Amino acid sequence: MILIISGNNIISGAEYVLADYLKAADKNKFVVLTSEIKEVINFYEKLKVNKVISSIYLTPSGASNNKIIGKVKKIYRYMLSKVLIEKSIKKYQIEKVLANNTTDIIYSAWVKKVPGMTYYQYIHDIIHKESFLGKVIKKFDKNVDKYFAVSKAVKDSLCSIGIDENKIVIIYNGLLELDYQIKNKKDKMVFGFLGALNERKSPLTFADFIEKSGYKGIMAYHMCEGDMENKVKKRIKKKNLDIKLIGKVERENIKKFYDSLDFLLVPSKHDPLPTVVLEAFNYSIPVVGRSIDGLPEMIIEDSNGYLFKDEQDFPEIISKINDISNEKYRGMCRNANDTIKNNFSLHKKICQLNKFLLE
Repeated sequence: MILIISGNNIISGAEYVLADYLKAADKNKFVVLTSEIKEVINFYEKLKVNKVISSIYLTPSGASNNKIIGKVKKIYRYMLSKVLIEKSIKKYQIEKVLANNTTDIIYSAWVKKVPGMTYYQYIHDIIHKESFLGKVIKKFDKNVDKYFAVSKAVKDSLCSIGIDENKIVIIYNGLLELDYQIKNKKDKMVFGFLGALNERKSPLTFADFIEKSGYKGIMAYHMCEGDMENKVKKRIKKKNLDIKLIGKVERENIKKFYDSLDFLLVPSKHDPLPTVVLEAFNYSIPVVGRSIDGLPEMIIEDSNGYLFKDEQDFPEIISKINDISNEKYRGMCRNANDTIKNNFSLHKKICQLNKFLLE
């Protein structure tokens, strides 16, 4: 039996790609230990794995404010999680543990208290040497048997903080392959944005691109941080931009969103391996993305999309896109779809994970 620790208090890309794996795996062999957040519990229960265990003691981001009482609560929760993890391992005869979120590495200490346990840690983040997260990983590294990095960029960042590269395996996220959809350029190109409205995802850069290009924009977002939503709305109004804000798109409606686009734009300042790029490719949509972290491992220039370093590159990219013929565009759409089949298929990911978890 395999125990998956997923201490996140929201549903993000890391949860969705894990769900895709579990749907295709032998669900009877997995127990999920997660936080007490109802949305997260419901998410995992719908997967119908062997068992979903929820607990207030498994929320790394809980009680995380800077006040002393908040820190005390966080430490208290963490200490009580030791009993929870040890009981779960014993009750369900767990042989291996997979922690799905980078911050879950703190629970590796309790897993390794049980003799003979194997601990695998997924890393979905670029780790910076002087960051708090980097220091946490270094502290708990002795408990980790293997790291699963979602991109070469993530692996390189782990190596940069001193993690032995022999402990790191690159396992690209994968999607269930969809058939190629024949596409034609719209008279007025439509670019999409899908992600959180925060500084990291850089939605204002999307607005700037739409302003410079004169294209139509559609922005879907599941969450907002600070006053970013107001900033985006003000920018749209001030510049009179042709951008439609549609808010959250449920998974069952995601095809409709991508079908409405000519390109997806990913202006993120940091992004290890964006799931939205994989989704767009799977729906035969090329992607324009910032040349950071894992994006250059996904986007092949002038084949399935374009890369830019900063906004100074926009005029050149816009010129290239304006000159694309329908034939060229259809070829890019096919190449995007083939990228999933060749490099990011769910089947490949399942085979890699199964070698560690189930063999």
